[in-house]
Amino acid sequence: MARKQRRNFRSWIRDHGATILAFILGGVLLLSSSWTADYVRDGYDESSFKLWPFIVSFTLMTGSMLGLYKLRSTILPIASYLEGESPTPHKAAILLVSLKGKLDRSHGSELVFVGGKTVPLSGDLEKDIAALHGSQLGFTWSWQQLLRAIQPHKDSLTHLYLVGSKEEPGSPGSHEDLELCRSLFQFYLGDKVDMFLAPAVDFEDISAVRRAVGSCIKQLTAARINEDDILVDITGGQKVTTVAAAIATLNHQGVQFQYVSNSGDPMVYDLVTVSPINFSE
Repeated sequence: MARKQRRNFRSWIRDHGATILAFILGGVLLLSSSWTADYVRDGYDESSFKLWPFIVSFTLMTGSMLGLYKLRSTILPIASYLEGESPTPHKAAILLVSLKGKLDRSHGSELVFVGGKTVPLSGDLEKDIAALHGSQLGFTWSWQQLLRAIQPHKDSLTHLYLVGSKEEPGSPGSHEDLELCRSLFQFYLGDKVDMFLAPAVDFEDISAVRRAVGSCIKQLTAARINEDDILVDITGGQKVTTVAAAIATLNHQGVQFQYVSNSGDPMVYDLVTVSPINFSE
């Protein structure tokens, strides 16, 4: 019980830490600005003016202002939208990977499905997507949508993160399928793309999915990938998963999310919450 309570507390801190910090910084700003104003109002008098308290209060005021600016999206959120446009090529993508379905194994340029049905792969992504259509296979295969997801970016990708679900009662989870998924993508993308397998995550836990996708974004920006070059594809997984992955992009002004519709067309969306105060523009 105590361990569960600690875990819930840590989760609560992760979810609300920025808001708590914003309130603390706001209080520090009010106090330090009042102290600074008092020192300035009193003027310079060697007998009463103390330099070090002024430096401390001014530093606290400036630091809290900068901190609040960094946390502006938790204070004055507004939304901007980009809805349903065709994607432009991106350098980095984060894909939510669904279960492999009826796929049994992959032998280089050949996919083998349960029941012995084999599909030879030509290496031409457009042709192979057509060959893997439900009308050709006799059933719908979810990973065909993943191939559609990378098609607009196949010539520009340098980094690819695959996120799979963890094992649950009654479901093996898609995380154990990620190596197979990586080998399939590698057949089309070659060695020019660095592929990473994210830790398994509960696809029904919105907070967990949001943190997992956010962690991938953080690692990509640490690798000097601009946010404008990062795309999150939310096609795989369940409805809860797609919502959580889209939410993860909210505080990243340049990161877009992509969804492959039932018609097979990838479309990008952008929903950003930021303060209207932005000194970088």
